[in-house]
Amino acid sequence: MSADGPDSSTFLDQPISQLLVKVASRCNIDCSYCYWFRDAAVYDKPKLMSDDVLHQLLQRIEEHVAKNSLIDFPIILHGGEPLLWGIQNF
Repeated sequence: MSADGPDSSTFLDQPISQLLVKVASRCNIDCSYCYWFRDAAVYDKPKLMSDDVLHQLLQRIEEHVAKNSLIDFPIILHGGEPLLWGIQNF
């Protein structure tokens, strides 16, 4: 569904109900289907999400959940081997 279509007002009125987050931009799995490491520019990016970005992300999530009275808000960790981020960050 397009945000510009006839139902766009209904679409835009819906709060975000889940979030996909990439906490690590490096990986040690070497999956043959991976699209991320085909672009050499990825190596110029930070290896892991910084503490500042993490705190800002959590603050924005908290604001969004409270504003929209959400009971559930799944956070999906995407690619880049999230476990490289360190168990203490979970």
